[in-house]
This record gives sequence, structure tokens and C-alpha cells, in this order.
Amino acid sequence: MDTLVKKNHIPESVNPSTLIPELLREAGVIINGTNPWDMQVHDPAAYDQILSRWSLGLGESYMDGLWDCEKLDEMLTRLLDADLNVKVHGLAKARFAIEVIRAKVINLQSRFILIFRVSII
Repeated sequence: MDTLVKKNHIPESVNPSTLIPELLREAGVIINGTNPWDMQVHDPAAYDQILSRWSLGLGESYMDGLWDCEKLDEMLTRLLDADLNVKVHGLAKARFAIEVIRAKVINLQSRFILIFRVSII
């Protein structure tokens, strides 16, 4: 699964705009929340960038102005204390695996239906 992240390939069925807030919530960081350590997202492209490249994507999307935070140091401390860098790999791997398998099964079903229809004709 690490190769999926490194190649910036996110299965279409994975929704970064729901997965990233779930992960950050584990650290007590709320997207567009009211606490000074909450992430304020200005562009939804931030979610894709963060999910596809994790910590590097987090930094790059911040530098690109896709999100900001009043107390960046507090947010980063919360993320580090929550050990999200370790958790994300397990959670993301499991989520990616489920989504990739689901996408492949749906794709296989589509192929089977197509083959079945062609063979009937």
C-alpha cells in the first residue's frame, strides 16, 4: 500500500475529504473548527495532497495556502502526540486495502457482466 501513497495514486472510491478529518480528529484537530489548533481548509485540494503524500503533502499544501492554522505549533504537537504518523499507515493501509479490493471487485463484476452479455449475443 505504501506504493499507492508514494505514486500519488488514490483509488477513486477513497474520499480524502472524509478520511483526513477522521484521522485529524483522533488528534483533537477539527477541520474548520474553532480552536486555535484546528485546521482551516481554504481549498479541498488540500485533502488530496495530504492523503497522497501525508506529512510532505501536509507541509506543501500549507505552503501553497490551501489551509492554515492560528496555532500551527499546537496543531503539529497534537498530531505528533497522537502518533498519527504511525497510525495513519495502519489505518490508511486498511482503508486503502478495503477500497482497492472493493474497486477491483466492482471492476471484475463489470467485466463479467460485459463478457456475459457479449457471450450471450
